[in-house]
Amino acid sequence: MIDSIYLIDRHGQIIIEKHWRSHYGSVALNQFIKYWQDYGAAQLKPVTELSNRYVGVHIERAGLVFLCLVSHEVSPFVILEFLEKFHQVLLEYFAKVNEDIIKENFVTVARLLEEMLDYGYPLTTDPNVLRDMVPVPNLVSKVMQSVTGASGFTEQKPGVGGSLIPWRKAGIKYSSNEIYIDIVEEIDLILEPNGAVTLIDIAGKITSNCLMSGTPDLTLTFTNPHILDDVSFHPCVRLKKFEANRAISFIPPDGHFKLATYRVSDPRAYQPPLWIRAAPGAVAHSDTLQKLTVSLETGPTGGKPLTDVTISIVFTDQIGNISARTDQGSTSIDARSRVILWKHKTINPGSPQLSLQANFSSRSTTKQPIVITATFEIGTVALSGLRIHSLKLTGEHYQFFKGVKSTTVSGKYQLRL
Repeated sequence: MIDSIYLIDRHGQIIIEKHWRSHYGSVALNQFIKYWQDYGAAQLKPVTELSNRYVGVHIERAGLVFLCLVSHEVSPFVILEFLEKFHQVLLEYFAKVNEDIIKENFVTVARLLEEMLDYGYPLTTDPNVLRDMVPVPNLVSKVMQSVTGASGFTEQKPGVGGSLIPWRKAGIKYSSNEIYIDIVEEIDLILEPNGAVTLIDIAGKITSNCLMSGTPDLTLTFTNPHILDDVSFHPCVRLKKFEANRAISFIPPDGHFKLATYRVSDPRAYQPPLWIRAAPGAVAHSDTLQKLTVSLETGPTGGKPLTDVTISIVFTDQIGNISARTDQGSTSIDARSRVILWKHKTINPGSPQLSLQANFSSRSTTKQPIVITATFEIGTVALSGLRIHSLKLTGEHYQFFKGVKSTTVSGKYQLRL
């Protein structure tokens, strides 16, 4: 499936590489690096046709490029999914991923690739299983490695310890049994200048941090499960029980994991939490200046404020002499990239309408497109109203603490002129 895999830094230098079928992909690799440096990550497509019958499939995260070279026919989505999973595993191991961390933990990353891919085919991708085979590095193992040169790894196979559940070890013990569940919903929206909704989509994920002893068997129920659509589950979930009564029954992995992802059924039934309107016009007593009035107004937010609100007004390279004026929030202008940033720490529900006026001049005789994007967060509420009804434990006889938190964040939230 995969001929070669590379981790490349922001300067085009290879940090880690591994080959399975051929070492003759250097021409294709150099061609990809040139494309990436010439066009940038935003312009280069995830799947790129290269020379010598190679195809490059890549993702970019935190300035690092995860690249696979393929010379045989294969679905690119499988490779993209693997690269995303590899990045998530690295986050599980190191909390954050950048060039320095990869170099400091070179042996661990190389060993993870050995276990996750078998002759270029994805094999083991579950973090809990991988932790059995590749220990998370600590200070002692790093010192031993630097002094003796030994990797500190033991030849251990998954399932050691008598567990029949691939994603959970046997004999897990905690002095305090706890589980935390986070519901995070992301809203994508495209608005017309008058505020009409062109597109709206709400996607969510349910993540968990399980710190429970033994082998807990949990059942999670919702007050309004009909909201869930196009649901994808962690392998620990019993699908037949969900199909029967819309309850999630599962034996959780230990630690952090993603329990489910979903889309909200009938997203057009929901109003945007933040309305954006824009009205272009001419500046009085000026033949060259134009103006754009941008206004904000809150929609339904469950009574919670919008926090960390940033409005970005992006102009084309034909626009110049940009200025902005407002009495609410703070503004900054990047003249080089022709972007106005309008920031608010908090916008409370029901607040009076907020407005900003931008003045600019155009070097073009044709109308120039303007894109306005918004980023924000709404704490302690899921926009769809999804709520957990109960979380019940069987299989173990102890009291446990359960914490639930809901959050709504903006995705691609845009107004286009």
